[in-house]
Parts: sequence; C-alpha cells; structure tokens
Amino acid sequence: MSRRRLVLALSTVLVLAVAAGLYWFHVAGRVRKSVEAWSEDRRAAGWRVEYRDLSVGGPPWRPTARLEVPAITLPGGWRAEAATATVEVDPLGRGGEVHAISLRLTAGATMVAIAALALSVSSAPPELGFTVAADGIDPPQPAGLGLDPRITRLEVAGRVRGGVPKAATPAALAAWSADGGTVEIDRLALDWAPLALEADGTVTFDAGLQPLAAFAARVRGAAPLIDRLAANGRIEAGAALAAKTVLILLARPDSQGRPAVPVPVTIQDGQMWLGPARVAAVPPIRWPDGAGP
Repeated sequence: MSRRRLVLALSTVLVLAVAAGLYWFHVAGRVRKSVEAWSEDRRAAGWRVEYRDLSVGGPPWRPTARLEVPAITLPGGWRAEAATATVEVDPLGRGGEVHAISLRLTAGATMVAIAALALSVSSAPPELGFTVAADGIDPPQPAGLGLDPRITRLEVAGRVRGGVPKAATPAALAAWSADGGTVEIDRLALDWAPLALEADGTVTFDAGLQPLAAFAARVRGAAPLIDRLAANGRIEAGAALAAKTVLILLARPDSQGRPAVPVPVTIQDGQMWLGPARVAAVPPIRWPDGAGP
C-alpha cells in the first residue's frame, strides 16, 4: 500500500471514529433527556419519581440508562423502590427493556420483595407486546396454605390489544376497556413450591374497573400440597386421600410429558374460582379518591 493510500485509510478510520463518538453522545443525550422528561411528566400527573443518580452507557444501537436507588410512588399509595435499575431503549422507539435489582413493592402495610425483575416491551401497533420475569419473590405469607415462603420464579408474556390506554389513569383505562381493550396472556408460568403452574388467558376490567380474568391452567404439585395441608391439620386425612385420588384421575401430560391437572381459573366480582369452586377473595383495586371511572 502506498503512503498516500495509508494516510487516506487512517484518515477515514479517524473520521468514522469521531462520527461514531459524536453520534453516541447524541444518543446518550437523547436517552438522558427522555428519562428526565418522563420523570417530569409523571410528577406533573401526581406521581413521585426519585433516583439518586442517572448515567448512560452501552453501544449507540442499544443505549442503557442506569438509575441508582430509583423509586416511584403512585397517587394511590403504591410504591416501587429498587437498589438499581437499568433501562435499555431502541432508538427507533420500537421497544425497550427494564431490569431492576432488589425491588420492593409496598402498599400500606403490605410489601412484596423481588430479588430480580426483567420487563421487555415491543411495539407493533395496534398491539403492545410484553414479557415479565421475576426471580426470588417474597410475598405476604397467608397462613396455612402449605406453600414455600418464596416464589422461585414468575414469568408472564402477552399482548395489550385494542390499542394502548392513553394514560395510566382510571378514566383512560375505563375508556380502553369499554372499547374492547384486553390483555392477552400467551404464557404465565409460576414456580411456587410445591406447586408449579402454567396458564394462558385474558384479562380486562369490569364496569367498576375491577379485574376480570379467564385462564386455562395446568397445575403440577397439587398432591404434595395436599399432603402439607393434611400435615398442618388444614384438611382431614380422608379428604386428603380422596382429593389426591381425584387429581390422579384428572391428570394429563403437559407439553413435557409431566402429569398436570387442567383447571379453569376465573376472577370475577372480587372472587377467584377454580372450576366451579370459589377459593379466595381478590382484594379490590382502590383507585385514588375522585379519580374513578
């Protein structure tokens, strides 16, 4: 290679490197401004948005904002706080991901702790796709249910159909639901020993803006749970034996050939039903005063 060609090649590489650096700073600035603008918009809507520090890194095609000790408090009292959170965005606005470490969700005296949470969103109008994966969930402990104190993993994947609500307000959610808006859950998987559950179904709101849901679930580990309930004196030994016999008769192979019991699950009028049996009350969503539909 001649000296002239060598100088030309080095100059081209230098120009490209400078251009890439300038573009990265441009993208990083846009990401920072987007996070700050979103925070200000939420504060104007009555939310409390806090974080100790905001930094931006990653490649230009996948910039990542990192927030230290982020916390969000909704007008209704719900609060989410994490040790750290990262937000990865698509510069074209087609989606992004959020990862949070040591997350705590609180509402009054109720607290749920999550070791790690990952949320991804992809936009393909008129639908919005999403996936959520949470590890190490410590929920409030209902007495005597026979479940382990920690949920090992929860996964949810689905789509928001009927367009996306224009705002996270009761009025906007009510209008979206009235127009046929639904959340289609393509996959829900729960590992809460001794139970393991897989399901798919649909979620929306009723006229009072309370949840309506219908799922087709496949449950594994019900027999060990019955054994625990019997050992704790929650059910009698004879009833436990009868229930386990019924479960054996109802079991069908799941997608991996493991025995699972198919169970329809519905939520309506503040109650959860497994088939024809009402099993639990569902706490109502308490919207902020004066902000109902």
